[in-house]
Amino acid sequence: MSESIPEARLVTIRQWPDNPGYGFVLDKGTGKGFVKVKKVNPDTPAAAAGVLENDLVIEINNTSAENVKYEDIVSKIKANPNAVNLMLLQPAEKDCLQARGYKINSKSCPLYTVVGRSAPDEQTKVNAIIAL
Repeated sequence: MSESIPEARLVTIRQWPDNPGYGFVLDKGTGKGFVKVKKVNPDTPAAAAGVLENDLVIEINNTSAENVKYEDIVSKIKANPNAVNLMLLQPAEKDCLQARGYKINSKSCPLYTVVGRSAPDEQTKVNAIIAL
């Protein structure tokens, strides 16, 4: 029986009409390592795209976010107000991949792609109610 290898998520978060921002908050951290998602607001583009609390932001628009200052990360995320691409891993997934010899980037890690909705729909409303 082979062990399962975690996959990073390459998430495209699209801005919604009448909803400023993407709907998540980053932990400022220390400027070393990767910045972590502190909070994901329900019924937002980030929630609909599957962003999770404690996700580590590995890459922003195919550029490494490792050891990048918080302010620079926020600027990169806001650079395109319509959409942002994030490579995300939970801390345990990152540790597992590193223990198996993977470099933590989109060229080396196994990953799958998630394209967020371009507007809220009935499923995002149901998820928001469940989250409350």
